[in-house]
Amino acid sequence: MPKEVKDLQYPIPLQKGVIYGPMSSKRLGKSLGINLLPTDFKVCNFDCLYCFYGRTDYKYSSEHCPPMEGILKEVEAALRSDTYIDYITFSGNGTATLHPEFPAIVREVIALRDKHRLGIPVAILSNSTGLEKPEVLEAFSLFDMPIMKLDAATDTVFKNLNRPRQRIKVSDIIEKLEGMRGITIQTLFVDGEVVNYKGFELERWMEALVRIKPESVQIYTLDRDLVQMGLTRLTDDMLHRIADYTFKTTGVPVKAFLEQK
Repeated sequence: MPKEVKDLQYPIPLQKGVIYGPMSSKRLGKSLGINLLPTDFKVCNFDCLYCFYGRTDYKYSSEHCPPMEGILKEVEAALRSDTYIDYITFSGNGTATLHPEFPAIVREVIALRDKHRLGIPVAILSNSTGLEKPEVLEAFSLFDMPIMKLDAATDTVFKNLNRPRQRIKVSDIIEKLEGMRGITIQTLFVDGEVVNYKGFELERWMEALVRIKPESVQIYTLDRDLVQMGLTRLTDDMLHRIADYTFKTTGVPVKAFLEQK
C-alpha cells in the first residue's frame, strides 16, 4: 500500500472489518453489514461528491481486497450469534462488485444464511456497475433486495455528481438495469452546483425508470448541506413532491426517506 494512503482523512471512518453493525437503517431496519473491501482506504470506481467516506483519491486494484476464506469465516461467526437482524447487507468501503470473487462470495453467504438464518433477506447497496460481467449479473439475481444506484440519467450530471472512471457511461448502466428484474432503484437528490431533482434532469431520470421497470424506487437527500462540495439538501416537502410526481408519471412506487426528527 503506498504511503500516501495513511494520510487520507475521511469525514466518517471507514468500516474496520468484514462485518459491521447491525446498523440502524431507515430502509432496512437492523442491518448486518458485509464489507468486501480494504479497511484503510476506499476502493470504488465512483468518486461521488456526497460520499460520507470522502474522496476516492486512490482507485486501487482488487488485489487489496480481503480473501474469500476469511470473509466467509467472519460472516458465519456473525450469523451463528444470537444478535437480532432484519437484513444481511453487502455494502462497506466502496462498491462490492470490485472484489474479484464477488459472485462466489455471494453464493456462499446465501448458503450460510440458509444454514444459520433462514428467512433473513440478503440485500446489496450497489452503484450499478460491473453488470457487464455475466457472472456478476447472475450473482445479483440471488439477492432478495438488490438496491441499485441511479442518481442521474444524463452524462453531464452523472459525471459531475458521481464522478465515475472515464470509461463508465450512464447510458450503459441504464441498459444493464433494464435487463434486471426485482430491483429497487436508489436515488439521492441534491441542489446547488449540481442539480438533479427538477426540469430536464428529472424528466430524463423518469424516462429511465420507465425503461428499467424497477419494483420500487427509494429517494432521499443529504443529511446536511455539503458547502465545501457546493451541494445543498432538499426539504422533506420537495422529496414528497418528487415522489408523488414520479409515481403519477411512471406508475412506479416511490418512497421518500425523510429527515429523522
